[in-house]
Amino acid sequence: MNIKQHIQTISLAGFLLASSAAQACLTSESESNNNESEANTGICSDTIVEGNLRRNDIDWFELQISEAGTINISLDHNSRDDYDWYLYQDSGSAVSQAETSNYPETGSYQAQPGTYYLKLARYKGSGWYDLNVTFPEGGTPPPPPPSGDCDYGSRPSKSGSLQAYVLGNSADSCGDLTEGNGAVLLM
Repeated sequence: MNIKQHIQTISLAGFLLASSAAQACLTSESESNNNESEANTGICSDTIVEGNLRRNDIDWFELQISEAGTINISLDHNSRDDYDWYLYQDSGSAVSQAETSNYPETGSYQAQPGTYYLKLARYKGSGWYDLNVTFPEGGTPPPPPPSGDCDYGSRPSKSGSLQAYVLGNSADSCGDLTEGNGAVLLM
């Protein structure tokens, strides 16, 4: 492979990685998301986001609500910890919050379309949490079928000397194919 082909291959791989990451649902919190301007994005409805809260740590998440409906929030954590959450519209003070010693911390809000921010903070303790938010998603595509059968047609046969590996989550392997939009098969 010459240098030009190598650079093109790396560029294509980077593009595909960035494209798939932009469409994937967030499943774990990433630092630094300690303020609203650095909020983690990509939360999908009814998809658990795993995270950790430590001393002097606040975690922010951005939600894009495409149609009016209920936002339900559940923040699960260890029973010895006390975590709270606050829901904000694009500007202004909190529109909903859960500041009890319950676990999980739950609540809901009747939302209009727009951008919302969810702030997680610790009252006491530190450690893991599981955040689950359900909200109207509008026209987002349905998740792939649980069987792993993407309904793409027959699978090409693999040469006996090749080995196949799944990298990442096999449940994310089904993409939405639309006639005329093309697709890429990396081998």
